[in-house]
Parts: sequence; structure tokens; C-alpha cells
Amino acid sequence: MINIVKEIVGNYLQNYRLKNALREYRIIKDVDLLDENRKDFNQKTHRPKKKKLSIAFIIPGMPKYSGGHTSILRLGTYLSEFGHEVYYISYLPQKISEMKLNAEHNLKGYKGEILGPEGLTEFEYDVGVATYWVSAYYLWNMDNVKYKAYFVQDYEPDFYPRGDIKVFVENTYKMGYHMISLGAWNKLRIEGTFKVQVDDIVFPFEPKEYWPEDNWKQKFINKDKIRIIVYLKNDPKRGPVFLLMCLEELYKRVKKEGYNVEILFFGNNKKVKYPISVPYKNLGKPSKKELRKLYQKSDFGIVFSYTNISLVPLEMMACGCPVIEVYEGSFSTFFDPNCAILVRSYPQDFVKKVMWYIKHPEERLKIAENAINNLQSRTWKEATQQFNELLLRGYNGYIG
Repeated sequence: MINIVKEIVGNYLQNYRLKNALREYRIIKDVDLLDENRKDFNQKTHRPKKKKLSIAFIIPGMPKYSGGHTSILRLGTYLSEFGHEVYYISYLPQKISEMKLNAEHNLKGYKGEILGPEGLTEFEYDVGVATYWVSAYYLWNMDNVKYKAYFVQDYEPDFYPRGDIKVFVENTYKMGYHMISLGAWNKLRIEGTFKVQVDDIVFPFEPKEYWPEDNWKQKFINKDKIRIIVYLKNDPKRGPVFLLMCLEELYKRVKKEGYNVEILFFGNNKKVKYPISVPYKNLGKPSKKELRKLYQKSDFGIVFSYTNISLVPLEMMACGCPVIEVYEGSFSTFFDPNCAILVRSYPQDFVKKVMWYIKHPEERLKIAENAINNLQSRTWKEATQQFNELLLRGYNGYIG
């Protein structure tokens, strides 16, 4: 009986998701990539040169706790401070009041105006910026935009199995937009696969929110208790299965060798129970202030980045927390290998390397120092300055 109920519920959920996907993705039918006159629109223009632009970021709503949305808000806020008019236009219906509250939660004091779907057609903009593959299709149909760009935060084809959606995603890289990648990893993937030009900006962190505590080097001494802060979401690109396996094996080893270990998870709902046979705490989604303190007090921070790197390891590193990352991921595209503990994707290598750094705290300190030194030129202000220069050059006709 239970299995029958599960099957019925499963079929219902699959059908529900399919209906939602069809409703959201119908915008795709209006896009013809064989229309070459539309494909190279950014190259055939006679726009008067400008230093201040009206810029519209096309977004899928404004949820809380979204790292991608927070990055867009940071970018837009600094662009506003550079003198541009910035708008965040949601193609999904959501109450403006709710979106404003969520935006303020994600980034206190953000700048720019939030609009609903009406903003796609009712106003004119100098620049439209796609931020997600579906938004690239909405941007295609916006004739009220003079110049079209694509802020690529990750290589999104990796998020889907081979099939129609994956192809829809890949097609967005063929639309002729001025693509600006958050970091070089996306750029290398897209250019290597599609033979198109992609610009990139540094992958940044916000120094106003994350820094080491006073006397932070004092925690790198021999001690019996080890604290590990772990960023874990139900997302294949974060390697959740491998990560949990590693933690189970590590826990057995550290206990055997006489250490106490505290494992703290964050990034998911606080009610989530993880299928792991060792003690842990699920902290849910702490505030930035709480996270800063956790990073500052932790001996290791774990974030596995099999696709584009997350903002989280940079925040950990900025607080003096040594980061454990996967060798097969994207970390080494952004940083020297000596800025993190890079482990191969099998538990034995994870346990061996982490145990070595537990027993050699002076080497763990070197990792933390290298990371902090490498972060100095990777701020959101610097990233936005680069983004700003690329947009102005593109809009004024120097790119393409």
C-alpha cells in the first residue's frame, strides 16, 4: 500500500513539475537561432557613446538565501554607485514588496529598482543583462533594449542530463550576447565548446563582511578538538554523496587517533536530516554575521565545487579558515593549489590529507595565509569595475 501511494505521489509531482516547466519555458518557442539578423545585433549598431547607462538585469524572481541573486545585487549596487541606473526585472510574477524584502535580506542597503514582468516591455533600457539560461530567452524578445549582455555565473549545461533542456541551455551561448563570466572557468568551458568569445571578471568576495578575527593565528596550535564547518546542499555539483562518505570515514579515523571533532552543516533547511552515521549539527541558513564567526572559529571549511566555484570558500578563506576542495573541481582555475587543501574524489585521499593537516597545524596556517594574500585583489568593487568597463566598451562599439 505504501509503495502504491509513493508511486501515485511521485507521478503527481513529476506531472506537476512538467506542467510548471512547460509554462515557464514556452518563451523558447519565440526564439529562432537561425535568424542571423537577430544573432549579431550587438555588432550592427550606431549608438551615441555614453558613460552612464540604464541597465536591466533579467532575473527569475527574488528569493531569500540565493547566492546567485546576491551576486547580481552586489553587481547592480556597485554599478549604481558608478552612476548607472540599475533595474532588476523578474520575469516570474512575485509581489514587489516581497521581492524588496528578500533583496534587503540578501544584501542590506542594495541599490537599484525592482520591477515585475511589466518591466520587460513598459520601459526602454540601454543594456539588458541575462542572468540565467531562461532569462536569456526573455532577453531575446526585448526590442526595448539597445545592447544585450549575459552575466554567466556557472556553466549551466552541467546541471542537466543529456536531453531537451540541456540543449535549450547550450543554445543560450549561441545567441550572440556579450557574455561576461564570473571567473575564468566558465569562459574556458564555453569558448572551448562553442568557439565563441567570452569575457570574464575576477571571482570576488566582500571584504566589508568577511575578515579574520583579531589574533586569528592563535587557533593554529595543537589541540584535541577540531571544528569542521561544511557547506552542503542537495545539489550534485556540490558532491553531497561523496562529501558525506568522506565525513563518515574521517570521523572514524579522528576518534581512533584520540581527537574530538565537531561537524557543523549549513546551507539547507534546518529540518533536513542527513543520512550520515556520525554526530553533527545542522545550522540551517545562518546570517552573514553568524557565518563570519563560524568561519573564524573553525579549523576546516568544506565546499566541493565540481562546477564553477562557490562564493562560500572565498568567504571562509577571507576569515582565515582553511578550505578543503576537490582536485577535480574548478578551484585551481581561480587560485594557486597552495591556497586550499585539494583532495582527490575518493574518501581515502580525503582522510589521509585532512589527518595530515590536523597533525601539522603550522602547515594549515600556511594554507590560510596563502589564501588571504591571494584574495586581496578579488573584491566586488574590483569585479564590478571590470564589468563596468566591459559593458561600456561593448555598448560604445569597441567589442564585437
